[in-house]
Amino acid sequence: MAEKPTYEELEQMVKELKEEVDKHKRAVETLHASEKNCNIALHSIGDAVIATNIKGQAVLMNPVAEKLTGWNFSDVKGRYLNEVFTIINEETRSIAESPVERVLREGVIVGPADHSILISRDGTEFPIDHRGVPIRNDRGDITGAVLIFRDVIEKRKLEAQLKQAQKIQDLGTLGNGIVHDLNNSLQSIFSYTQLLLLEKQSDDPDFEKLKEIEKAAQKAREIIHRLPTPSHKISTLPSPT
Repeated sequence: MAEKPTYEELEQMVKELKEEVDKHKRAVETLHASEKNCNIALHSIGDAVIATNIKGQAVLMNPVAEKLTGWNFSDVKGRYLNEVFTIINEETRSIAESPVERVLREGVIVGPADHSILISRDGTEFPIDHRGVPIRNDRGDITGAVLIFRDVIEKRKLEAQLKQAQKIQDLGTLGNGIVHDLNNSLQSIFSYTQLLLLEKQSDDPDFEKLKEIEKAAQKAREIIHRLPTPSHKISTLPSPT
């Protein structure tokens, strides 16, 4: 028959049990604090984020993801991601594989990738870029995945504006070069014409022809002045004689 523990032994056992309970309590408090900080970070970032377990079921979702997908997390929790996150290829319009599926299948980081269209719950389409990242435990085993995506409408608008501005700048540069060349040619025509006029009498048959050339050059100068070319500068040509 086993001996009964002494009072001192019971006291030590109670002390050790209390320490174990306190240790567990601190671990739970730390875990709750970490979860709280994680949720704060998740709700404050500008990208849409959805986390899944190893089966591909949603376990976390931030407000940006709710807005883009059209789903509330309360309706999404426990659902498979492909029920919530539907994307198509922007060019072919065919259904595209979710990056999370590949992450869970191959254990690799997928993306970033664009040229995808997200189909929200109500059918609204959003051009997005997206990437998937595996979640691993301390042993390196995959326990889930994180999907990160963002709406790129504004980004594309800005890119289009920059391209348009570049085109306008290029056209302006080209136009300035053309105007400059035309202006130089007109200057030469005026100079040669006036030199020839000095050598001709008004009754000379070529005099009127030269005057017509001079008038044509003047007309061309007026047209150049009206060209909608940015920053063009036309040197002043001498007035017709």
